Amino acid sequence: MPAQLFDGIDISLSTVQAGKIRRYKGLGVLAKLKLWRHYSYNIIDIVRVSLGFIKSLHLLAKDRPDIVFSKGGYPALPVCLAAVVLRLPLVTHDSDAVPGLSHRIVRRFVRKRLVGVGSSASDNVVGVPIRSEFYKQGAGEESILQNYNISKHDKYIVATGGGLGATKLNMAVLDVFSALEDHSIRLVLLSGEKDYELAQENIKATGNIDRIELRAFSPDMPALLRRATVLITRAGATSMAEAAAAGVPSIILPNGSLPGGHQSHNAQAFADAQAAIVIPSATNKVDHQALTDNLRALVGDEQLRTKLSKNVQSLARPDAATRTAMVILSEAGAA
Repeated sequence: MPAQLFDGIDISLSTVQAGKIRRYKGLGVLAKLKLWRHYSYNIIDIVRVSLGFIKSLHLLAKDRPDIVFSKGGYPALPVCLAAVVLRLPLVTHDSDAVPGLSHRIVRRFVRKRLVGVGSSASDNVVGVPIRSEFYKQGAGEESILQNYNISKHDKYIVATGGGLGATKLNMAVLDVFSALEDHSIRLVLLSGEKDYELAQENIKATGNIDRIELRAFSPDMPALLRRATVLITRAGATSMAEAAAAGVPSIILPNGSLPGGHQSHNAQAFADAQAAIVIPSATNKVDHQALTDNLRALVGDEQLRTKLSKNVQSLARPDAATRTAMVILSEAGAA
C-alpha cells in the first residue's frame, strides 16, 4: 500500500467486549447434548456483546468517524451494530466468498461489501492481503531444496490444512501418498502444531520416512508453493490466496461442516474458474478414493498442471490491500 496513504494519520486503540455464538454444525443430537455446557456460554456472550455494543455506541458517537471498516469475526458485531444505529457508513471485508455471521446480521445496512475470494469479474472481489514474497518469482527457491531434503529433479507434493492443521486431511494424505506407484515423488506435510506428533507416528507406520518431510508449519511457504508439483489443501481463504499467488496446481478439499459453508463457497469459486481440482464434501471427512484418483491424474499430467497454474494465477490479487484501502477512502469521501 502506498506509504502516503498513512501520512498524517493518528492511530489509537480502543477495546470492547464481544462474544460468539457456538453452533457446532455437523454434529448429531447426542453429540450436541454432550456439549450443553459450551452452549450455555452463549448466554454469557450475549451479555458481553451487549456491553460491547454500549461502549461502541459511546466511542463512535463521540468521534463520529467518516466511515467504519469491519474485517469481520465475532469481535466486529458490537461495533457494526453501533455503526448501524448511528447511521455511519459501514464497509465490510470478508476473506471468504461469503460473509460471516457478524456481517450477515448487518448486511442490509452495509455501504460496500468486499470479499477476498470470488469471480474475477466481480467488483467487490478485492482479494486477501498476503505476504509480498508470494509474488516474487524465484526468491528463496534454491534454499528450499536443501531445507526440505528435496533433490533438484524431484517432484513433490505439499499438503496443508491451514494454520491450525487438519487431522482428517493429514491422515488421508498419508494414506493416499503411500498408495502412489511413483516412489520418486516426495511429500512435504505441514501438519499444524496440535497434530504433529500424531502425524509423526503415522508416517513411521507407512514406512515412507525417507520420502516424507514433516513440519508443523513452514515459514518458507512462498518458495515452497512456487516450486511444488501439486498442493493439497483445505479451502481457507488465505491458503487459497497463497495458492493463486504462487500459481501452484491444487487439489482443494473444503471442510463442508464449518458454519456458513464458507470453505465450500471458496472452493466453488476456484472450480468455476477451472483453477483447481475440487473434491466437495458435506462434512470434514476426506474421500480417499477421489483424492487418490485425482492426485494420480494431476501428478501424471503436465498439461493439466499447466492449465490449472495459468487459471489460478488469474485469481491472484497482488494489490489486495491497496484495493481495499482505496474503496474505504472512496466511500469515506462520498459520505
